[in-house]
Amino acid sequence: MTLKKLTDQNLDKNLKELVVGEREILAEIILHIIKVECRKLYLKFGYASLFEYLTQHIGYANGSAQRRIDAARLAIVVPKVVSDLESGNLNLSQVSLLQKSIRAVQSDSKTKVDQKTKEDLVDLLSNKSFAESEVVVAQVLDITPMESTKVTNQRDESVRLEVTLSKSQWEKLLKMRELLSNTIPAGSNWGQVLECVADKVVMLKD
Repeated sequence: MTLKKLTDQNLDKNLKELVVGEREILAEIILHIIKVECRKLYLKFGYASLFEYLTQHIGYANGSAQRRIDAARLAIVVPKVVSDLESGNLNLSQVSLLQKSIRAVQSDSKTKVDQKTKEDLVDLLSNKSFAESEVVVAQVLDITPMESTKVTNQRDESVRLEVTLSKSQWEKLLKMRELLSNTIPAGSNWGQVLECVADKVVMLKD
């Protein structure tokens, strides 16, 4: 197919159809992974785990394999995960977020997250953005917010800063970046935004 010859409308139409097809294929892949897991097929092929089977035998990258494993294992408990992935109501990033959070909570509390809670969370995450999903999962699983600031000095002498902001503080930072949009390059990262503000403060004080 020569994409150059497509009209804008046909290009848009084709892309939408491809995305739908991609989701349908993903749903089929998840169903196949579920069967591989249930049959322990990876052991018959000489692999110690489903992860090794998908990365070393099937050829998935580590992250891609883990996201599909998360989806398959959650779908075993909450079957509608497959149809939600196919419809686009749910995506792999949300599923991985949910499974990772459940594992962390179970590890910390030494108690299992029950099936009803998992079902409720799948419903609550439907059509949510990833940021909204993070909030929902943290609220339902009662995950304690991280409050401590972490400063890591790196080998190139750069510094990695991890800090927790309140909702109002984050909104102020977003507003600040918006107000500076005419003075900083498009696509600037937060380090560049904060540097711009720091320069302005230093100039005022000097």
